[in-house]
Amino acid sequence: MLQGDKRQSGLPEDGVIARDQIARALIDSLNIEAATNKTFELVADHGPEQGDLSAVFAPLTADSSASLDGAEDTVNLPLDKEPETFRRDLATIASIKNASTPG
Repeated sequence: MLQGDKRQSGLPEDGVIARDQIARALIDSLNIEAATNKTFELVADHGPEQGDLSAVFAPLTADSSASLDGAEDTVNLPLDKEPETFRRDLATIASIKNASTPG
């Protein structure tokens, strides 16, 4: 796994990955504590398939709650420069999430 949008061509040499591998990583990430709050780029590489993905998720940097970007991503527009419709939608999503969070 990588972080920071380092590969963007979509070509095999860029690590294009099969759908069944994507599905496995996504489903496993729901059950692996080390994957919590981590954005990642899933890429194929030569070598044996990992049996337990915990060790693959563990070294990844967790996303910052202070940023809209995933960990190690290039910083995009600051929030105050985003279009009003985006900011309004983001506020709606945040209020829904906060309303559903116990505590």
